[in-house]
Amino acid sequence: GFVCEWGGVGDLCMSPDDVFGTQVLVAGCYVYDNIGACEAHQPVGSCKWDDTQNPAVCVENGCHAYDNEGSCEANLLCDWDLTKSPAQCVDAYCPNTHKSKDACNADTLGPCYWNANNPAGAECQKRVCGDITDKCD
Repeated sequence: GFVCEWGGVGDLCMSPDDVFGTQVLVAGCYVYDNIGACEAHQPVGSCKWDDTQNPAVCVENGCHAYDNEGSCEANLLCDWDLTKSPAQCVDAYCPNTHKSKDACNADTLGPCYWNANNPAGAECQKRVCGDITDKCD
């Protein structure tokens, strides 16, 4: 069996071996009942106050909810931004900017490419060296 804590910044599951070690569990955004505490949650920007719901609630804030590079980069809609101090997870440029194949393939800033083989459905993604078959620019 596993011991799980759901609702934190990323779900955390521990194996039976982990139970006897030290694990740091982070409070999820949902525990805050006011805008100040919600938006002060660390890392700053990982929670946002959603006043479109009644009553208003504190919710995870997309890519900003990831607090490490591995979790961030595992989500194709997110990128780990080393230009920020400290580094943080931000919305990825390619999939959040281009929704059509033509616009994606014409992009020169990304660099982006249209991935028709994506198991979740075709989408614009950031080109990385592993995606390039002829040479790595």
